[in-house]
Amino acid sequence: MESILKGKRRFFAIGAAAAFGQILLVMAGIAVIGLLGKRPESAQEAMDIFSRSAIEGLLRDEILTVFMISLYFFSATALFAALYESHPVLSVFSLIFTFAAAIMIISSNSAFSLLHLSREYSLCETAESRQSIVTAAHSVISRNMWNGTSAYFSGIFLQGAGIMISFAMLKSGKFAPLAGISGIICNGLDLLQHLLHYSVPEAASIVLYLAGPFYLLWYVLTGTGLIKLAKQA
Repeated sequence: MESILKGKRRFFAIGAAAAFGQILLVMAGIAVIGLLGKRPESAQEAMDIFSRSAIEGLLRDEILTVFMISLYFFSATALFAALYESHPVLSVFSLIFTFAAAIMIISSNSAFSLLHLSREYSLCETAESRQSIVTAAHSVISRNMWNGTSAYFSGIFLQGAGIMISFAMLKSGKFAPLAGISGIICNGLDLLQHLLHYSVPEAASIVLYLAGPFYLLWYVLTGTGLIKLAKQA
């Protein structure tokens, strides 16, 4: 019994650290946009940025978002361990959807593919060969974590999972009510912007900005709630 409780404590502590790590990565991503600019919109711009600085290229192509999404493996597992007994259906489906979404997002990120192409681009000696690399980069961007089919469904899975686990948090009594409420709001708004992204991108951007503060609140309350559960275990 004691070993089980120790295991739960570790799960909760690791999940709390992951939640706070997600906050730091979100803030770092905002700083990157403010200092360096948004992700490249065209293949030529991507090649220019990566050729100038590999680190700048990786940061502007949102490699920090990939790290942030990767931490869901730990925070989602901790929430599953905390909520499975009281809400098994919501917990199981939320964990499955989160893992599926995280894998699709990581695999569809274009940062290292563009980095590889930029090295090939810098070695090209003719305009024709450079144009072929730019064409390849355009293909990579069209299938990345924002534009491809996997990107569309991964967003639905991830935000859907967030809504489900937030309902479980709200009903369980193990987390502050505001944790569940903020999770439902931020994931619900993010799901809405995801559905609007391809048809009304301007409106989707506004909705995403509205979701941002609620995301930060959700991560904070999730982390503090998991710390509380670790101490109780």
